[in-house]
Amino acid sequence: LQLYVREDETFTRQLSQHTLDGVGYWIVPVMCPWARQHVECGDYERQCQRTNARYVDLNRNFLNAQKTNTQRRLPGDETYPGDHPMSEYETLAVAKLLDYVEPHVLFNVHSGGEDILLPYDGTYATLPPNYEKMLLLARRAREASKCRTCGLGTSSVLYADADDKAIGSLVDYAIDYAKVDLAYTLEIFVNASARTDDCRSYFNPQPGDDLARVLRRWTAFLLGFVDSLIEITK
Repeated sequence: LQLYVREDETFTRQLSQHTLDGVGYWIVPVMCPWARQHVECGDYERQCQRTNARYVDLNRNFLNAQKTNTQRRLPGDETYPGDHPMSEYETLAVAKLLDYVEPHVLFNVHSGGEDILLPYDGTYATLPPNYEKMLLLARRAREASKCRTCGLGTSSVLYADADDKAIGSLVDYAIDYAKVDLAYTLEIFVNASARTDDCRSYFNPQPGDDLARVLRRWTAFLLGFVDSLIEITK
C-alpha cells in the first residue's frame, strides 16, 4: 500500500508539471460502447464481441493510404472492415474529434498483449514520418514503466503476417490523414493462463491487484513518455 501511495504521489506531481508545461489530455474511454456494454454486463454470448452493433471492426474502418483492403473480410468475420472506409458513426466521431483537438500524440489502447506498437499497421513497405523519434520516446517510456518484457516495434511486423495486416487502423489514419505527429497502439494486458474463449478474463484485468498493476504500469508509461517529449522539445 505504501508503494502504491508513493507512486500515486509521483503521478500527481508529474501531471501538475505537465499542466504548467501546457500539456492537455483528451481521453475517449471507449470507442465501441455497444460491444463494451455486453462485456461489462457479463453477456457470455457476446463477451468476445470485437465489432460494433453493425458487426464492423472499427479499427479496420478508417481511411487508409493504401486505398485497398487486401484482407477481403466478409460480414460475420471479426475483422470485417465494413462496406467502405469511414462507414461507421463511431469512426466518423473519432475523426471529427481529431480534427477538433488537433493532437500532437495519440495512444490507441487495446488488450491482447503487452506491447508498444508503432505505425504502420497496414504496410511493411514504408515507415511513418517521425519514426525514429517515436521509437526513442517509446524506449524511454518503457524504461520509466519498468515494462522490460513489453514488445516494441511496428504493428505490421510484430502483429501481422503478409496476409493479415491491419488495413484501416486508427493510428495509420491519425498519421496519414489527421496529421498527428506521433501515434501508438498500446496492448496493455493479456492473461495468457486464461482460455482464449474466456475473453472477459483473457483481455480484461480483474479488480484488485491485477487491475492496479496494469493501471500503474501504463500510467507510468504515458507520463514518462510526456516527460521525455517535453525534455526533447524544450
